[in-house]
Amino acid sequence: MVEILCNRPITLCLAYKSPNATDVQISELTSVIEDLANVDNLIILGDFNCPDIDWQSLTAGSQFSTRFCDLLYNHNLAQLVISPTHVKGNTLDLVITNSEDIFNNIWVDPDHNIYSDHYQVHFSIAASKPSKPTNSRYALVYDYTKADFDRMCSSLMDHNFADFLQSEDIDDLWFYLKSVIREAVDKYVPQVRISNSNSPKWFTPDIRHCINRLRHRRRKNRKKPSNVVQFSIANDERVLQEKINVAIPLWLIGS
Repeated sequence: MVEILCNRPITLCLAYKSPNATDVQISELTSVIEDLANVDNLIILGDFNCPDIDWQSLTAGSQFSTRFCDLLYNHNLAQLVISPTHVKGNTLDLVITNSEDIFNNIWVDPDHNIYSDHYQVHFSIAASKPSKPTNSRYALVYDYTKADFDRMCSSLMDHNFADFLQSEDIDDLWFYLKSVIREAVDKYVPQVRISNSNSPKWFTPDIRHCINRLRHRRRKNRKKPSNVVQFSIANDERVLQEKINVAIPLWLIGS
């Protein structure tokens, strides 16, 4: 496990599950993931040997894979690789995170696997060099009124998209396009400091977890609508509202 120190510290963990892993080894692996789940900006990489998981619907056939899907869902962890990463057409090599927003691009390269029967998985993350501590009452935002749009457009027009446009995976293409645009924005749009509005005092970690879980279900329903998921969304919305209704009075009493 490696902690990358930058403006937003990132914890990187490498893992491997053998196809013949024992119950003890599986238990140790799931325990480590559970312990790390609440670490900010967590990235877990590795070959988990779960070819039976459908990452679009988060369903599986084997007992371990089903438990693994439940583990990721219950801890609001996202698995970002949806293309095959093995010559047999299986998605074995995974990128798991609790911070999807730090990923600019993720794609699988099936053409450079000379030394392995696994494909290379590429991704980039939004990280920068450490900076001096800033006043938490303020935040940096882009000032598009002072952007150099001419140079930005020129830079994007000159960018070579040919190699990446060969991919037929729309998600890979979207991640790549976002990364190119973000780099152009960082380069040609200045930033200004504005007042940073904090979350309400009654906004508890439990409420945040409920919101993240609700967002996950909504994303899942957009990709593959189903009555079961829609029922779960309605239930999550009810639970979230109940927790808010309880949290606000408790905060008012204690304040």
